[in-house]
Amino acid sequence: MRFPLLRRVAFCTALALLSIPALAVYNGVQVTGVPPDQVASGTISFGDGSPQPLVSRSDCQNRKAENEDCDSTYLWFAQSASSVAIGTSVKVTLRDRDGNVTTGTGTVTADGIRVNVTPFPGSGGGSGPDFGGGPGLQLYWGYAEPTLANVSGGLGIQFEPGNEGSEQFVTFAPEDYEGESTGAVLRIPSFIEAYRGGFELAAALARFDAEARETLPGGTQGRGYAHQGGDAPSGATGLAFPVGTALDTIVANDVKSWGFSFSGVSIPGDNGVQWGLGLRYRTTTQDMMSWAGTEAFPGVFARFDEEIEDRYLSVPLTVRKTWNNSGAVRPNVHLQVAPGFYESELTGDYRAECNLCAAADMLIEQSVSDEDDGFSWEGAAGIGLDLHLGNRFVVGLFGRYEYYDHLSFANNRESPLDDAVSLGEDSADGWAAGINFGLEFRH
Repeated sequence: MRFPLLRRVAFCTALALLSIPALAVYNGVQVTGVPPDQVASGTISFGDGSPQPLVSRSDCQNRKAENEDCDSTYLWFAQSASSVAIGTSVKVTLRDRDGNVTTGTGTVTADGIRVNVTPFPGSGGGSGPDFGGGPGLQLYWGYAEPTLANVSGGLGIQFEPGNEGSEQFVTFAPEDYEGESTGAVLRIPSFIEAYRGGFELAAALARFDAEARETLPGGTQGRGYAHQGGDAPSGATGLAFPVGTALDTIVANDVKSWGFSFSGVSIPGDNGVQWGLGLRYRTTTQDMMSWAGTEAFPGVFARFDEEIEDRYLSVPLTVRKTWNNSGAVRPNVHLQVAPGFYESELTGDYRAECNLCAAADMLIEQSVSDEDDGFSWEGAAGIGLDLHLGNRFVVGLFGRYEYYDHLSFANNRESPLDDAVSLGEDSADGWAAGINFGLEFRH
């Protein structure tokens, strides 16, 4: 026999190749119709083939070889010796923890295997965005009434003539505001879904305003306004009107707040409890206008425009509890606490006109500024009621209370003995109620 060694090598090589198992291919399976957390086990069959177990993403990652792909888009995978032909029919059978069974059919597409199953018996119609079975979008709108610090004084003051230090503001910044807030939450699926989690991107925008007006009638008290950036070049600390002249004052405040956050969130467990931890940036801007003058002397008045910007970077921890989380109507409550850091900045432009004054005091323009920073925290508690319409849409009502440990205010100059305008600090709180809409993309 010629080349006996070569024949032996060829024979041994063939045996070795036959003894090596075929490399597995994991095909992504997209299952819709039931929340992932309700599924205890499942099988899939291709065409007329025998059922085989569905593999979770975590199992796929544990078993995969270097040339296998456990695409993070999918929660489930089907193992095969090679890629399955596009158009092949498939059947999926799922079982929940109570032994209930549901089935569905689908096909193999270029983007994976897509199967829609009917809800488990008694499940009440499937899931909404809270379950995290896929990407989801939630929009909300609400009416709100926050309470802010009202210690910011305006411009008009009253005092006892000849008694320096007796000055008091006639009008303070409003305390109770009203307005509206809107926001959006986008849920993003990822490989963490296999471990009962996911991500959320959120954005929020709110605006509130209020105005206060007072008139100090003529009497025995002095009345006028103090220059806000310090004494005038002439040395004047402000201007006093005759005691018999009525003084009109206005303080108007417009508050805008916007922010965005990124959070990791869990899928609600069997008890309906869900938690999230993230990072949030928020800014609140207060634009306050103060005015003081009198009808008796229309050419004598002062105006002060101020802006305060508070910037917050916080770490919100949220816990949410949902009841009847497989039903169509789902009450819920949530609690949140968010420690963090703030930076505050105050800027202002003061202008006083007096056509009856000496030339040096006929027009006075001053600018003010101040900065502050430190640690703070925020908290919130709320209730809601969501109505899940099939497997795709959610509409609901919500109400919540919010508390802010830090909110800046303008510590305006009230007396000639006071320093120039500076930042002050107080807390704020309020409530909001509204309506929300949700959409689950994958269903």
